[in-house]
Amino acid sequence: MPAAVIGLRELAGQPLRLEQRVLYEVPPGHTLVAVIGDLHRRGVVRHPTALRAWARLHGRGERIVAGEYTLRPGATGRTLLDDLEAGRVVMHALRIPEGARLREVLPRLWDGGILRPTLKGLSDADLMAALGRPGVPAEGRFLPETYYVTR
Repeated sequence: MPAAVIGLRELAGQPLRLEQRVLYEVPPGHTLVAVIGDLHRRGVVRHPTALRAWARLHGRGERIVAGEYTLRPGATGRTLLDDLEAGRVVMHALRIPEGARLREVLPRLWDGGILRPTLKGLSDADLMAALGRPGVPAEGRFLPETYYVTR
């Protein structure tokens, strides 16, 4: 293996500069180049050019998944790339307690900071229509359960 390729592998395998766990959001449409550049500006990625070159050399990073990721101390550029390609996004638990009425649950969902409240303020009928179930009563349609969702 050429020395340059070995050097890229070693640089891409260096740990990210993290002292503690960090949440990082990849917006829809962002490319690997944009993510690496942003993480470099934040001081997390040490060798952005080497990481981009290693990814290109190995045909990696063409399709990364948008979402919220946990970056952990000890993670490397290569493991970051693995997570971005596999879509290993943070899953948040949302609990609907038994016996709760929809109008009691919705404010907790909207104000919890996990979901974007795009349907906030709709009547029950309009909410069900937006969910593709026009004419179906909203009450009793959402099971008491813990649901795991992405941000």
